[in-house]
Amino acid sequence: MFMLRRLNQGDEAVPRTPLANNYRPPQPLYNRSVRTNVFTHQVENEKCFDEKKMFYTSNINNFRLTSD
Repeated sequence: MFMLRRLNQGDEAVPRTPLANNYRPPQPLYNRSVRTNVFTHQVENEKCFDEKKMFYTSNINNFRLTSD
């Protein structure tokens, strides 16, 4: 957190303005997906791993799990 608080922003007129008070409160999801690319397991050879790709599709009438 200390390093994040030391970040600066600016332009030619004000070159070293601290990056502060840049907070946006959490917003409602309204049924949108939340995704991440953070993996919680170790990759053996540091290359892309071959996992089954899965995704969800939905509408008002149904919800189903689809896989490749």
